[in-house]
Amino acid sequence: MASSPGVQPLVSVLVCTYQHGPYIAACLESIKAQRTSFPIEVLVGEDGSTDGTGAECDRVVAGDPRFRVHHWGDGPRWRIEGCPTGRRSFMRLYAMARGRYVHFIDGDDGWLDPLKLQRQVDLLDADPGCIGSYHQTAVKDEEGRLMHPWRDPLPERMHLEQVVGLRAPFHPGSFLWRDTPIVRTLITSDGGWRAGSFDMWFFASAATQGHLRAVDGELSYYTRHGQGLSSQGLFVADQHPSAAHPAMAAARPADRWPVAGPPGRGVRPAPGPAGRRAHDRHRPTTLAAGPGPGPPLLPGSSALGPGAERGAHGAPGLTRIERQSRSFRPRR
Repeated sequence: MASSPGVQPLVSVLVCTYQHGPYIAACLESIKAQRTSFPIEVLVGEDGSTDGTGAECDRVVAGDPRFRVHHWGDGPRWRIEGCPTGRRSFMRLYAMARGRYVHFIDGDDGWLDPLKLQRQVDLLDADPGCIGSYHQTAVKDEEGRLMHPWRDPLPERMHLEQVVGLRAPFHPGSFLWRDTPIVRTLITSDGGWRAGSFDMWFFASAATQGHLRAVDGELSYYTRHGQGLSSQGLFVADQHPSAAHPAMAAARPADRWPVAGPPGRGVRPAPGPAGRRAHDRHRPTTLAAGPGPGPPLLPGSSALGPGAERGAHGAPGLTRIERQSRSFRPRR
């Protein structure tokens, strides 16, 4: 089903791309091929590539109202321990996402099943306690051949303890999450800006709020080309598994974990109607963000995006997001 600026999408797909010239067309085509009974939006962030990635994005999505391509230009990138990353591009796209569910994918990866999103949304709609859905991912080599699974057979269900570990529990290109205000607050927190492995950060942030469930099949692919996750060792750690997400050192019920941040970096709700449903994405609340580690996203935008509401004393969530996550090397 098509979506347009005047239609509220159920799913927001965020595509971050940089120097993905040989791969981005296949990625976007795999998203265009999705057959859904609900509207989606696809937000593409092109980070100043010099290999024609931007032109390919424009060519592939031309005429499709579901897609919006944002060319950020060749500006300064958010760095972690001196290494440039694509974190700012993600945060900008996430701030604009309007869907009840959100999916992130890198521009060199893609999907294999045109019913992938439909199947995952059906699962989440049927299980309100489920916060996210994942599936198996195939490894694709530089010649385009599908090889072995990216991970060993995946469990049907995961909880926080299974998500936090020495390596990613599943590939990020497979993960659709329920974008609750709490999850959004955690992902966009100071820790989210500074985490070495951002994929692990948003997996764990979601898992604090509910269980995760798998759908069957290899529904996505990961392109191995010498510059990706495996070759950079992003999911290799020399510390205890709890270091993967700093807030997970001691697991406690999610409804007893209030969010806390460093002084001056909290998010203050602007005055507005009280008593709205937490998941009402159709009536956005204006948010005023205090000074934080990230640069301004877009004029008039908030790091939390539409619909993210917090009470006067903050939303229930994690005890605190400690700023370490040093066991992972930052991705691009």
